[in-house]
Amino acid sequence: MNRRLIGVAAVLVVALAGWGVWLLLRPDGESLQLYGNIDIREAAIGFEIPGRVEALAVDEGARVAAGQELGRLDADSVDAELAEAQGTLSAAEARLALLRAGP
Repeated sequence: MNRRLIGVAAVLVVALAGWGVWLLLRPDGESLQLYGNIDIREAAIGFEIPGRVEALAVDEGARVAAGQELGRLDADSVDAELAEAQGTLSAAEARLALLRAGP
């Protein structure tokens, strides 16, 4: 019984899809023109490093070009991480110098 119901539903879906295509592309050559907006809710964008967003350069829905700046991260957190990494490097270099000098 379930297979029969699924089969009937599939036939109805295909029939409705065909009817919809026929309405959009009528045999007399006249096409149906629809106007409106397509609303896209998700976009996969991101920064290469994590951080707080400082500014967004474009508004939602604006056209953008490849390579165009879309946003900017707050540089304070990145600068703090850079200073920490430089301190760690300096400490490692000092330790290396002590090890090379020997006792």
